Amino acid sequence: MRDYATAHNIVLVFDEIQCGMGRTGTLWNYEQHGVVPDLMASAKPLGGGLPLGAVIACEKVAMAISPGNHGTTFGGNPIACALGCEVLKIISTKPFLNNVVKTGAYLREKLEAFAKKYSSIKEVRGCGCSSVSK
Repeated sequence: MRDYATAHNIVLVFDEIQCGMGRTGTLWNYEQHGVVPDLMASAKPLGGGLPLGAVIACEKVAMAISPGNHGTTFGGNPIACALGCEVLKIISTKPFLNNVVKTGAYLREKLEAFAKKYSSIKEVRGCGCSSVSK
């Protein structure tokens, strides 16, 4: 997708509202795949419990957006934004992310054991603490 978007001058947008903010063992899920988006949405964990959303863009996209061109339900207020800065400081540390990887490996092991026991579970996928069974 990255190559296609670049070749055709298309903005590649990633939604990291559920999978970002350290849940996969890296700050952003896209880091797990080596593909960098042009625009990314983040929200729920960013505010540490307070409503907060953010749109993160590369310089080319950011320069094309002016105030009022985009909106968000949880654009933030000074308190939520201050908390968001603190959340980023904590979640982006190596010890925190390493613990997510360790916890995720444990979660995957347990989910795979359930999958072997129950035939209704067809696969275990994901990484870090975003592993799920289907």
